[in-house]
Amino acid sequence: MGLCTVDERPIFSCSTGRQTVSVCAGAGGVQYRAGRPGAVALASPANSADLSYANTAYSGGGESQVRFLRGDYAYTVWSGVYRTGFKTTNNPEFRSGVIVSKNGKPFSTRTCVAPSDAVLDLGLAEQTLPAGSFVDHD
Repeated sequence: MGLCTVDERPIFSCSTGRQTVSVCAGAGGVQYRAGRPGAVALASPANSADLSYANTAYSGGGESQVRFLRGDYAYTVWSGVYRTGFKTTNNPEFRSGVIVSKNGKPFSTRTCVAPSDAVLDLGLAEQTLPAGSFVDHD
């Protein structure tokens, strides 16, 4: 659940060890939140026009993202499944995290402590957010 309330559905939530980042969908709209339970440090306006989702497919997997723009800053949460073991079997690897960029240049990247538990709900993102641009990253 992360920073979402019991009345909200999480689109994404993960702990980076230092903080929790959640994207929550509820009756009041969709909101990006970062901080700790009981102490949210950053929250987007609900149903902000600056929130969007993106998705891309990879051979044997894919990645989904939600992005929140605030001034010169962009906050992108992502989760993906990636194919490994090309010469033997397909061993999927889960990865997820948060990228903070300023003026289009990433300056903070954090991975989720438990990436397989931090899977972005693409179906809910598609229902509640407009499509946006995919952010390439390492």
